[in-house]
Amino acid sequence: DEFEHHFNWQRKRLEREEYLQELQAITDSNPFTKILEEHQDLLAEMKSAPSVVE
Repeated sequence: DEFEHHFNWQRKRLEREEYLQELQAITDSNPFTKILEEHQDLLAEMKSAPSVVE
C-alpha cells in the first residue's frame, strides 16, 4: 500500500511536470498571447491542491 501510494504520487508529479513544461513552452512561444482559460483553471487547481512532502 505504501509502495502503491508512492508510485501514484510519482506518476502524478510527472504528469504535473510535463503539463507545466508544455504550458511554459506555450507561454514562451506566445509571450503576448493570453493563456487559454482552460490552462488557467488547471493551473489554479494545481496551486490549490495540497503539495505532497516527501
